[in-house]
Amino acid sequence: MSAPRRFPRLEARSLNGERFTVPDELPGTLRLLAVAFRREQQQLVDSWLGWMLDLEARTPGLRAFELPVLSLVYSPARRLIDGGMARGVGTDAARERTLTVYGDVRGVVGALGLPGTGSIAVVLVDRVGAILAQEAGGFEPIAAQRIESAINRARPSA
Repeated sequence: MSAPRRFPRLEARSLNGERFTVPDELPGTLRLLAVAFRREQQQLVDSWLGWMLDLEARTPGLRAFELPVLSLVYSPARRLIDGGMARGVGTDAARERTLTVYGDVRGVVGALGLPGTGSIAVVLVDRVGAILAQEAGGFEPIAAQRIESAINRARPSA
């Protein structure tokens, strides 16, 4: 059996300004990351978000995050971009869970085995960054079921 793939280490900042190395410094023993690459993909992220937050509320140790990944060329405009996102996000909790990354988009796409930046990925990782489950595109009940099955396999038996 081969070793699980690892989520790439990324420097991120929440829309509240807190810095993290993703996935290492994120709270939770399991992290569910909605990774997007383009502004127009927010609708796809939103299609997962209600389910993700409900799952977080009923799963001890699970934390959900939105992870917009933007090219490093946009980093000089980070204050403007992040400020616009923060104004568009209604709650402090939403700003805390939205972590922007300005970096190597191709590297992230490659590490996640995606064909490109045309859609989002929803990725379940453990505390050491091992990818336990991954789905692409908008919310689908069968995809959600696969993620929940991976969570159940990862949680210690009571």
